[in-house]
Formats: sequence, C-alpha cells, structure tokens
Amino acid sequence: MLASWKFDSAIEPAQLLTSELVTNAVLHAGTDVQVVLEAYQDTVHIEVIDLTERQPVARFTPYDDLQTGRGLTLLDSMATKWGVDPLERGKSVWFDLDTTPSDAAPPAGI
Repeated sequence: MLASWKFDSAIEPAQLLTSELVTNAVLHAGTDVQVVLEAYQDTVHIEVIDLTERQPVARFTPYDDLQTGRGLTLLDSMATKWGVDPLERGKSVWFDLDTTPSDAAPPAGI
C-alpha cells in the first residue's frame, strides 16, 4: 500500500516495525491479530490490534545477547511516536512515521 501511495521512504521502517509488533502479538497475546494502515499528508499510521489487555514490556538492554525483545526499542528509535491504546476488547499498539510522499499524497484519512 505504501508504494502505491508513493510513501517510498516509509516502506522499510514500516515493514520492520510492523513485523516486530505482529511478532510480539503472535508470541505474547496468542489471539487473532489485525493490522490497520492509514496515510495522511505527511504521516503513516500503523496499528497492530490483538485481543488481550496484556501490555507490552521493554526487555532489551544494549548488552543482551538475546535475539528477541528489541521491538519496543526499535519503536523508540525509528517511529515519530508510538503508543498503546486500550480497546473495548484488547488493545492497539500503534506507531506513526513522518514522511514526505515521493509524489502526490493520498487524500487525508485513507
């Protein structure tokens, strides 16, 4: 979608961060997962929704040899902003990436 919307600069960080959040949801929530993607004039907004209220917990320290636990650290370093919103059933872990479309931006709210 990001390529079709001409948000080429957001593709790689969006793929990495979405992959991290989906992996966290699959490993820790163990429920169905939904990914929501929205684009505005200069921002990409991505949400990963699962059906548990269990909050994400940062586990990574720079000296860890573990191959997991880096998702929230990556969010902190790559996303413009991110957060966790409770839902009626479950939660949404989301992030925004500020970007400049390489061509025309999609209409607001797409």
